[in-house]
Order: sequence, then C-alpha cells, then structure tokens
Amino acid sequence: MVVCVFIMSDIKAVINLLCQHLNILLKVNLKPENFRLAKFNNNEKETIQQLWTTLEKVCAALGSIIPQNEKWNPQIWVKFQLVLKGYNSSEFYSLPTDNTTGSRELLLALMWVIAKENALSVLTQECVRRSPLCREYPDIAEQQVTSGNKQNVHGLKTESKQLLNLEDQINYCLWLANRIRYNLNQIHDLEDQRIKNTHKVHEATAGSSGLPHLSVFETKLVRDPDLLKKWMPNLSKLNELLSVHAKWLKKKSAFWEWMETIIELKEKESNHDKPIGNDNALSDFINAIHLFAEDTTKFYKGSRRGELSTLPRFFISSLYAKSSSTLVRKASSSDLLADMGLNDNGIVIHASDWLAHIDSELQDVEKVKHEKLQELNVMLHGMTQKMGLVAITDIPSGDGESEDCSK
Repeated sequence: MVVCVFIMSDIKAVINLLCQHLNILLKVNLKPENFRLAKFNNNEKETIQQLWTTLEKVCAALGSIIPQNEKWNPQIWVKFQLVLKGYNSSEFYSLPTDNTTGSRELLLALMWVIAKENALSVLTQECVRRSPLCREYPDIAEQQVTSGNKQNVHGLKTESKQLLNLEDQINYCLWLANRIRYNLNQIHDLEDQRIKNTHKVHEATAGSSGLPHLSVFETKLVRDPDLLKKWMPNLSKLNELLSVHAKWLKKKSAFWEWMETIIELKEKESNHDKPIGNDNALSDFINAIHLFAEDTTKFYKGSRRGELSTLPRFFISSLYAKSSSTLVRKASSSDLLADMGLNDNGIVIHASDWLAHIDSELQDVEKVKHEKLQELNVMLHGMTQKMGLVAITDIPSGDGESEDCSK
C-alpha cells in the first residue's frame, strides 16, 4: 500500500513537471488535473479545450508544410497535421469540434506527437538556439548603425532619365556601378575588421568561467551591468526551461509507463457495438481533405498549364484495425466513399506520396527558374561590358566622373 502511494505521488510529480515544460515552451495553461480527467475520459470542457490548444501549438511549433486555411477551423487543421505525421486513430478524426467529447483521445494524440517527433527536446533546442547563449554579437538597432553615417544617394527620377541622351545615361549607369563597388569594398573591409576584433575578444577571454572563451555578447554583458539587468529575465526563463527539461529527461520513463495504463484502460472500455466518434465531424474532415486536393490540383494546373496526370488521389485511412469496418460503414452510409471514388477496403490517406510529387514539381520549377536567371545574368554582363567600352572610348568625361564617384 505504501509502495502504491509512493508511485502515485511520483506520477503526479512527473505530470506536473511535464505541464511546466509544455507551459514554458508553448505558453499554454495545462494542469495535472487535465491529465487525470483525460485518463478516465471525463469530458470537462476546459480540459478538452486546453488539450486542443496544446496540440495545435505543438504542431505549429514543429513546423508544417500545410499552412492554416481560412476554410478550416483549428481542429480540422490539427487533424490534417496528424494525418501527415501518420497518426492512425479513427476515433480521433471523428472527434467533434465543439469541445464536448474526446479528452482521452486528445491526450493520446498529443503524447503520440510528442513521442514521435521528440517534440520537447526539439523545441527546447530551438529556444536555446534563438537565445543569447548562441549569439556571438548583440542585437543592434538599425538607428544605431545608421545614425551619423547615413548618406542619402539622390537618384534621378524617371522623367529626368528620359531627358538624358544615350551618353549621359551610360555615364549615369557607370556612376551607380562605381558607388555600388565602393560600398561593397567598404562592407568587405568592415567585415574583416569585425573578424579581427572578435578574435581579440576570444583571446582576451580564453578560459573564462570554465569556457574556451566568451562571445562578444557575453563580454558586453559582463562589462555593462545595466545591459545585464535588462537581459536577466530572459536568461532566467531559459535557465528554468533547461532545468525543467533536464529533470524531465530523468523521469520521463515513469510518465510513459503511466500512458500505457491509459491505453490499457481504453482497450478494456472499448465496445465494437458503440458508435465511433461523430459522423458529421468525420464527414467534415473528409470533405476538407477533398476540397484541399481539388484546390491544389487547380493551382498546379494553372501554374504549369498542363494536367498533372500522376497526381495521386486522397485516400482516407483505416486508422485502427479494430474499427476499420465500422468506419467504412459510416463513410459509405453518407456516400463519402462513392463521392471520392474509393473502394470498400477502408479509408486510407497516402498524403506523403502526394506531397512528395508536389515537391518534385516545385523542384522542376525552381530548376527552370535558376536556368533563366543564369541566362539573364550572362546577357546583363555582356551589356555592361559594352556600355563600359562605349563610355571609355567615346565619352572622355566619363572616366573623370567615375573617379570622382569612387572617391
């Protein structure tokens, strides 16, 4: 009995740790009570809403090749993301969007995404990458860079250019080219100087705080107490995140064992005679996929001016083997299978093949675009050489103006 109480208290601590981790990463408000209610499929509205929100933010933070669509509500978009990731629970795709049922299915889906994508580690690493800890130089406002050094270059208006003769236009182009060349040389010199100064900072701070060296930003923090106070809240939040993540890595095995008990509980309570999910919710999801496929096909036909004969059809997958026959019967009863041209073996989604085909088409477009750009660059280079030759041979004053500009 004492061992059981100890295990339960340990699980509560681990769940609380996971809630802290997700709340810091995703700015959500998950509580351990939400997990307890979801385990027993208690459809408390706040719990369902929090799980939907967390699932949506996890999918968005991990990145998606399918952006949010105005025609879809957030729940449809989340279902689409899980289809693309390979999640195969028909009960989840049949959940309604009114936050009335499905807390256990949402918890299972959320934990599946976190486990499959290693989401906590990936998102923590991304936070560290965007933090001052991985920054060599401090952020400098554009006003600080340009204040006192900004020079306005007054170009000619279109009307003025039309009044110039050919020789003056060529000289004007050469003047602009010399200004660009001068600016590029200045940028190159400044970059060299920055590298040299950075090397000096690294040498001067070698071995500081047990590190090989300090970055320029870290050195500035050490030398500027006011700046350190400004950044301390951000550094404290990052330190809290890293601390929570380290604790989670040590105790996560206990949580996944607890998740196994939820799956076992679901299997015990499952009843094949019960309706699975909601017919309308499943129909809405299938229709959303169908519309997305049609819109994408129209887009590619218009952009490539040809038919994509190899574009695969969307299939809707059998998501639990135990419930596939029921799912097919439900879809057939609403004529969804007939409308989409599917057979009676189940609904299966092969979105990855379809997206791979689209990616191949996009690569072909980029290849043609790159070739055209190379041709234009060659033509432009030839024209520039001819213009420079004309200015040198036929316009004596052109060189003098160019030299003045470079100065």
